[in-house]
This record gives sequence, structure tokens and C-alpha cells, in this order.
Amino acid sequence: MNNKGTIVANEIQLNRLKSLVHNIDRMNQMNAGVTHSKGEQLNTIYADYFDKILVDAPCSGLGIVQKKIEVNDWWTLERVRHLSELQLKLLVSAIKILKIGGEVVYSTCTLTVEENELIIDKILKKYPVEVVDFGIQIPSKDGITFYNNQTLNPSLAKAKRILPWEVDSDGFFIIKLMKTGETDSPYKKDLRVRDVKLLEYDHKKIKNYLKNIQDDFEIEELVLAQFKYIIKNNDIFFIDKNWFDPNPGLFERIGTRFGTINKDDKIILNSLAVQVLSNHITKNLFEIKNPQELKSYLEGGTIKTTSTQRGQCVVKYEYYTLGTGVFTSAGLKSQFPRAFRTQEISLAK
Repeated sequence: MNNKGTIVANEIQLNRLKSLVHNIDRMNQMNAGVTHSKGEQLNTIYADYFDKILVDAPCSGLGIVQKKIEVNDWWTLERVRHLSELQLKLLVSAIKILKIGGEVVYSTCTLTVEENELIIDKILKKYPVEVVDFGIQIPSKDGITFYNNQTLNPSLAKAKRILPWEVDSDGFFIIKLMKTGETDSPYKKDLRVRDVKLLEYDHKKIKNYLKNIQDDFEIEELVLAQFKYIIKNNDIFFIDKNWFDPNPGLFERIGTRFGTINKDDKIILNSLAVQVLSNHITKNLFEIKNPQELKSYLEGGTIKTTSTQRGQCVVKYEYYTLGTGVFTSAGLKSQFPRAFRTQEISLAK
């Protein structure tokens, strides 16, 4: 998608939600909003809306037991039965919020037929979808079409089963479906949501902040006009200007961090923002000279320097824009995000 269009990323578990946000930031994803809702209830919010959906369903984890031995401690047939009920609800919800002609990929990291082919077989009997051919770059087996003396839909053979003992990998089941007709949608809920406004770059609430950034880093106005901005307390987030959702107040977060408003009512630019804008920043740059300085910066330390620069700057190393720093009396203080720092950096000899 090249950071264009609209991605809605939903996660119900709070700890996984934090990991999801972390990975979106790590990838400099500029077209994603994150929701924290029950996936099986999203069809009470959307209907015939999405072009493509990935259902990364919770599962019994039989495909990863070789690396997570704790799966053996809780794996039971009763748990498989419970999970298969949830998996079916998630996939039904996905089909209902998918446009006609849209595609949904259903994937698990388990190998039980109950959580995979039997789920899809039920879907094919009741909903207007068909299985679509697709290819992957690693060896796989066809989906199962006969199980427990029961003949399943023959198109299930188009699914892919990745077997860990054949490819030295986790085990996976993957299938792609296309929606071919209309589906009934439940009554839409009255949502209790936050008041969220996505502001154009020239909106009165944001334009003065952006003017400071333009002046400090010589970023052209047309570049900043490519985004919309969200002010959340003292934090400012930004996202591709074409991102749209009819329920922005539903989201835990939209876009990625642009900066923080300080006590002087000016923006402190976030390192994630300069990674996105790096090709357009031409002023207040600091070049790291050697691997030792690089290690210090990535660990959140201070680089000694004789530079007479003041204030915030953009830190680069060779061809890479790393983030921001601020000049102090002791040198350049790293503003590299704490979530990405590491104390385990080793320098190649």
C-alpha cells in the first residue's frame, strides 16, 4: 500500500495491543489506526466496508509447540472446541464487514482440522464466499478435504498447510476467501467514543506548531500538507491525509507520533516523525562519526561534541536517519525512543 489508504488494526488483548503499536511505529507505518474491540462484534460497527481483511485468529498453538513448550500445559480438546467457536464468530464478522468482491485471509498457527478446514467448511455452506487460489514462497501441503469419515468442500484443497517438520518453521494454516454476495448486518450500535478530530495542516489549532517545525528543519509546507494531525493532550500524532474511517473516536491511536508540546507551547519533534520526514529535512542535522557514538546514541546516552549548535537536531549515521537529539552543555543528548533502546549493542571489529 506504500503507506497510502486506510489500515484498521484491531486487537482485543491489551498486552498484544501494546506490541501492535510498537511494531507499527517500528515500521514507520503512516496509514494505520489501532482499535481495541472484540473482533466478533466489529460487524455491529461496519458493514460491507473493507477491501481486504486478515483474520489472524487466536488458536491452540499446535504449530508452535516445538518452540513454546508451555503449549503442552494447557492444550486440550475442550480448549480447541472453545477456540473454534470464537474463530467461527471472528470469520463471520469479517465476512459481514467485507465488501462484495473483497478478500479475507484466515490464518492460524495451529494444525487441527477443527480450527481450520472445519471452520471454513461451515462458512462455505452458509455465506456467499468462495475459496481463492494463491501462492506462497515456501513448501506447503494442500488443505484437507476428508476428515473423520466426512467429505469436506473440495475447494478446501486450495488452502495451504505449512508443516514445521518440513520447512524448519512454525506450523500454519492459510486460506483466502472472496465475498461474492450480500450478507445481513446486525443493528448498528450507538457507540460511546472519544471526540477525535483529524486536522488538516492549515487548521488553526495546528498550523503554528507546524510553522515552528518548518522553520527549525526547513521542511517544505507541501510535505507537511501530506498528513492529517491529531492533538491528544500534549501529544501530536500524524497520519496520511487520505486515511479515513467513519468512526475515528473508536480508535486507541491513529497514525504515529509527530511530537510533544512543551511548556513553551512549541513542538519537540519525535524521532519517529523524523524517520518518516527524513528525505525532506535540510537543516539542524547532526552526523554521527563512528560506531562508538552510534552505540551511545542508540542506548540513550550523550555524545561529546564541540558543536556550537543549540536546540533540537536530527541525528544521522551514514545513510540512515536515526531520530532526534538535543544539544546540552555536556554534548548531544539522545532522544532515541526508549521503547527501541537496547543495552546489548556490540560493535563489529
